[in-house]
Amino acid sequence: MPITATPVVHDGRTSRLTAHRPAPVRRSRSLIGRWQGQEFVIENYLTGKLTAVPPALMQLLDFLGENATMDQILARWAHVPAVDDLIRQLLRQDLLVEEGSELGERESRLELIWPWGHDARYFHYSTNDLEFESDPTVQRQELLDRASEAPPPSPYKDYGEQRVALDRRFEDRSGVFWEVLRRRRTCRSFTGQPISKEQLGDILLWTWGQTGASTYRGTGDLVIKTSPSGGARHPVETYPVVLAVQGIDPGIYHYSVRHNALELLRPGVFANLAVDLCSGHQWIRDAAAVFFMTAVIERSAWKYRHSHAYRVLHLDAGHLGQTFHLVCTALGLGPFTLAATRNSGIEEALGLDGVSEIVIYTAAVGVHA
Repeated sequence: MPITATPVVHDGRTSRLTAHRPAPVRRSRSLIGRWQGQEFVIENYLTGKLTAVPPALMQLLDFLGENATMDQILARWAHVPAVDDLIRQLLRQDLLVEEGSELGERESRLELIWPWGHDARYFHYSTNDLEFESDPTVQRQELLDRASEAPPPSPYKDYGEQRVALDRRFEDRSGVFWEVLRRRRTCRSFTGQPISKEQLGDILLWTWGQTGASTYRGTGDLVIKTSPSGGARHPVETYPVVLAVQGIDPGIYHYSVRHNALELLRPGVFANLAVDLCSGHQWIRDAAAVFFMTAVIERSAWKYRHSHAYRVLHLDAGHLGQTFHLVCTALGLGPFTLAATRNSGIEEALGLDGVSEIVIYTAAVGVHA
């Protein structure tokens, strides 16, 4: 929305607001500015609010880099019509933050926990709550429409130079490991039948469990898992939503790596919630378990202070996703991994603050239909 000020009288100045004044305010620390068409817009990436801002207003935002009371603002900007009305508009648009507010506290946690700059923060929060189309018929039609305008790129790349034949075929290797690799397929259709407690235990242990541990003087404990992790930090936690597992009550759990055990967070049947959090994909309802993966920021940020480390969080999740697929395939079950999720909703369901621990990836398993 564009920022404007409507002048009316307030204490001899122009304003329409005579109600309670806000606490001291400051410029938000979560702002990104850019030109959009003919307008200069500023976005608060923590709240997603986008505001068209006149260039002259940048001086006021610059002035409010630190907390200032309304009296201080009025003393400095008395020449601006309806300045306190303008301040309230800026607060509503989250360009300014009131001292002691929920947004102010969240920004403080972000500053404390994330050493990475606006590049990583903006990418994360601006892409955190996209809406995705869940109807496969609509998805296919959208792709057909797109392909009619421009064909999809080829899945192959060749230079056409002199080639060296490798003379190897998939049939040249046999055994359990090679067969699991050959059989791996993403499954989007489940029967709704339960899996066993032992199968769930194997999935958790062989995907997210530790195969060993080490302690280094001065730098603390490290765990070893079946998947690699940047700097051996292993920031990813997993929260299984048990839907249909023999011997385990339905509910939302946390997998404790230390104890190789499930910790019950919320008992109950959460099939509808799982579907909603997975952007309405109905086939999730027939899965046996859904696994919400999160990343504990401080584990990676402690070692890696540059924004590149945010990339590595996603690489870690990708490693785990592939291991998950292979483990489920070896168990004769159908695996699926998904990024089209409602992440803020997942954080709320798990009781996370979305700053110190963030949602990063989702997986599901069930019996093949």
